[in-house]
Amino acid sequence: MIATFDLHDRAYYVWRDAGVRAALLVHVDAHHDAARAESWTPIDIGNYVRAAIRDGMIAAVRWIVPDPMWSDAATRRILRAELRAIGDRHVADAPGGAHTAVDGVELWMGPLAGASLAPAGPVLLDIDVDYLLTARYESQRTAEPLAVPWCCPADLINRLRAHGIDPLITTIASSVTGGFTPLRWAHLAREIAARLGGDPPPSLLACCEALADAARRREAGDNPGALDACLAAVAAAPAEPAAHFHLAQLLQAAGREDEARAAYRRTLERDPSYAHAFMTRGPYLYRRGRLREAEAAYSEALALDPDDSHAHLGLAMVAMKGRHPADARRHAERSLAARPEAVDGWRTLAEALARLGERAAAIQAYGRALRLSLGGATPLGGPWTSNPEGRLVDPRHWGDHAAVGDLHAASGDLEAAIAHYRMAAAGDPGARRLGRRLRLLETRRRIGRASGGMLPS
Repeated sequence: MIATFDLHDRAYYVWRDAGVRAALLVHVDAHHDAARAESWTPIDIGNYVRAAIRDGMIAAVRWIVPDPMWSDAATRRILRAELRAIGDRHVADAPGGAHTAVDGVELWMGPLAGASLAPAGPVLLDIDVDYLLTARYESQRTAEPLAVPWCCPADLINRLRAHGIDPLITTIASSVTGGFTPLRWAHLAREIAARLGGDPPPSLLACCEALADAARRREAGDNPGALDACLAAVAAAPAEPAAHFHLAQLLQAAGREDEARAAYRRTLERDPSYAHAFMTRGPYLYRRGRLREAEAAYSEALALDPDDSHAHLGLAMVAMKGRHPADARRHAERSLAARPEAVDGWRTLAEALARLGERAAAIQAYGRALRLSLGGATPLGGPWTSNPEGRLVDPRHWGDHAAVGDLHAASGDLEAAIAHYRMAAAGDPGARRLGRRLRLLETRRRIGRASGGMLPS
């Protein structure tokens, strides 16, 4: 069985639904995905391996890290520190790598060449495409993805087969959400699945090889050669959306905007999921405070599609950071017209309206954001999760309650303000400033009642 998806926590549900017990997990990924989490914590892309260990699905883990990460001394130190953070005991050297225990289960970490993959039971092969695109850590986080994979799918599969792996289930995550894999490389998940399936269509393989050639030529500055290779990919597999998406990016870089827009439209006709929140580097740059670069990335997306709701939302968020609430409102409203289910859209609109002094409208917009959060909406900034159970995962939900409390307090509605502050305090009991606000309002309410409704200013 081979399953492909974007968000990596889907693997947990594939294993659970298949009734997997006490398996060896061969986890081919730039990240361990075994973060500490309480049993009641929602499963996400960073903790699903630990959840599977806790639930008895996994008896041992072999975390296969990218060769460049292991070869980089600074990154290797960070990887060992991550093992210490998630493990039950100290990190020890092991043949070919290092190991610890996670909730009593052995976890070995190292490059594929050093791995011992002889199974004592069923094997789960779990591949993240970001393994092919990650070379090192910087500032305690994985660096921006490589422009060209350091390892091609065919080579990875040959190396895995040389270890004699015969998996019960193979799960493959593209990991575009979160910015770990650039959207232009999402098709590598399909290529890996096709090659592992044993009978890959020659047209798909020819297309993928031509796209890799195009990327290498582009990095080398051979833009005409890159364009020729990309056109060869389109000719080899006209139905493959990745070929048209790569072509759209190349044409846009060459200033051929009309042709780029046409290529992007063909991409969406073949696969609407390419209209993705992480289509550009915008979210990556925004999270790192590089607002001018984020704005430029989102503007490039609008050049391909003027109605791109994700790009309008990104520009709205950048505008709010830059203290331009009118621009933020305009972009947020454009975004929500196309995607009214976007929790970040309503939150950003609410922030803009509040800044513009439109309190009642801001309260209504926050109300939409609060309802979406309660329904399980996932914000752009994570935690990234497929959340099939629709649980509350949005960490900013409680901050929205506090913001609504502020708006009600400014409008003189102390009862509503106190109710929202109490909700916010329940979700974030450590917020001292919030506690002071709540106590102040409760004092004002008591004084007002004692004075017959006259409140001190």
